[in-house]
Amino acid sequence: MSGSGNGRGPAPPPIVGESAAIRRAAELIERYATSKAPVLLVGATGTGKDLLAQHLHWRSARPGRLVAVNCAALPREMADSLLFGHRRGAFTGAMESRPGYFRVADGSTLFLDELLSLPVECQAKLLRAVEAGEVWPLDENEPVAVNVRIVAAVQEDVWTRLESGALRRDLFRRLAAVTIELPPLVDRPEDIGPLARCFAGAHGCTLTSEAEAILRGAAWPDNVRQLRQVIERAVILANAGALDAGAVQTSVAMEPLLRGIHPCETLPVPQPPSLRDPAAILRIGRARGWDATKMADAFGISRAWLFRTLKDHGLSLRMLRRADKSTQSRSSTVTVDGVDAVDFRADGMPA
Repeated sequence: MSGSGNGRGPAPPPIVGESAAIRRAAELIERYATSKAPVLLVGATGTGKDLLAQHLHWRSARPGRLVAVNCAALPREMADSLLFGHRRGAFTGAMESRPGYFRVADGSTLFLDELLSLPVECQAKLLRAVEAGEVWPLDENEPVAVNVRIVAAVQEDVWTRLESGALRRDLFRRLAAVTIELPPLVDRPEDIGPLARCFAGAHGCTLTSEAEAILRGAAWPDNVRQLRQVIERAVILANAGALDAGAVQTSVAMEPLLRGIHPCETLPVPQPPSLRDPAAILRIGRARGWDATKMADAFGISRAWLFRTLKDHGLSLRMLRRADKSTQSRSSTVTVDGVDAVDFRADGMPA
């Protein structure tokens, strides 16, 4: 879908995934996008709730842009006036009247992200706005009618918040007319590959099967958002259009919050057959003049992965380059993974 119909801006990115949860979410969006019913999106941070909100608005055909409000960013003492508006002089510092987000979104869609952060005292007014279709700005004598479609997003702990009273049950019931749940990415591993390929494709890159295997082995505590960041870094690390295992592993290793995966070495990294053969490393190194970029290209990997592989073998390009250029007389051996890879003379130089 493309274009900017009715001033709504460009179409949102596609909803990508093969899991039952994603298919169900897409089905519900298709079915209820044109409805006036509020929609509640439930899921952990980074699972893609904002993307679903964009699709709900885009497919609703409501004019104007989606008005997105992060309730967690609203100052507690200003939440009421920011949402519902105020008249000039309503409080100290109110130098002019403000319409509030509801009136800004009149005729369009209002996305209330992080709804659980909204102060309880504002929740009664929000309920009235949803039920009666009107808001009461601070210090105004009359309510103002609004035609707003509400999409709200909450974390998975919404049930706990209901029990504690931090979220009004009547408001929850009203907003949950249609509920769409997005499980964490770790619970829908079949979506990791399609998402990673989509993010790579947005940068004109492809993803090797080895790289995809590494991504599927991570837990992704920050979900889709974290996966996208890893791919974006890997694009910078890669030598060409294909994101190989080296670039992806290096990028993953830079993530401090990957649950249960801290040092890069704990990730299972499948190596191409040539890198398992010490003689191939030496042969290609000599043929490419020990140039790291040319060697990485020959192996079909990134420079970062080449350097890490050599390090894992206890080698470095500098060591191999110096040894290969030497022509002394005594012999010894450099061993790579228990295999005699280079014959040296007794004085430490290659035969």
